[in-house]
Amino acid sequence: MDYKTLARNLGLEENEYLEMITLFVEVSNSDLDRWEAGLQQSDAEKVRESAHSIKGAAVNLGLQEIGDTALKVEVNAREKNLTGAPEAASKIRKMLDQLADEIKSK
Repeated sequence: MDYKTLARNLGLEENEYLEMITLFVEVSNSDLDRWEAGLQQSDAEKVRESAHSIKGAAVNLGLQEIGDTALKVEVNAREKNLTGAPEAASKIRKMLDQLADEIKSK
C-alpha cells in the first residue's frame, strides 16, 4: 500500500498517517469484537453500529476495500439481515492484521 500517497491525499505526513492507521486498527478491532458479539446475540443494530463505525473511519483514511465491506454489512443490518456479516468480519479482521503487520515493518 502506498502510505505516502494516502497521507498526502489527507494533507498529512506519512508518519502522522501511520499513527492514525495504528489507532484505526486498534479501534476497529474493538468494533469487530462488538460486531461479533452482535452476531452471537442476533442483534442487527449492534452489528450495524459497528459496521458503520468501521466504514466511516476506513473511508476517511482512504481504505476503500475495508469501507466497502463494512458498508455492505451496514446496509444489510439496517434491514435486519445479517447474511454475510460473519464472513465480512473475518475479512476485515484479516485486512486489519495485514495493515498492522505492514506498519510494524515501516
